[in-house]
Amino acid sequence: VTSSSAAVSLDLQTANNFSHDLTENTTISFTNPAASGKVSGATLRIIQGSTARTITWNSSIKWAGDTAPTLSTGDNDVDIFTFYTVDGGTTYYAFTGGQDMS
Repeated sequence: VTSSSAAVSLDLQTANNFSHDLTENTTISFTNPAASGKVSGATLRIIQGSTARTITWNSSIKWAGDTAPTLSTGDNDVDIFTFYTVDGGTTYYAFTGGQDMS
């Protein structure tokens, strides 16, 4: 996926695995989750550019301890995150799958 105007929207009807090469500071959000009571999940691979960029996570994304992880900052560093929702996208639970996996 690519960012447009500093935003990336991951469409859960088109895929469950996404990769994004950071070219700008970006806000991540989701669209088209399954209906409430059904599970939608996704994995996102973030590739850091030669200039360290940041991600702002949509407020519907919840991390353990209410603290999003700090992204790896090295050129081509890879961070992997997993998300799921069971309430139609009101809340996405987020987990770190791995960081600095370059």
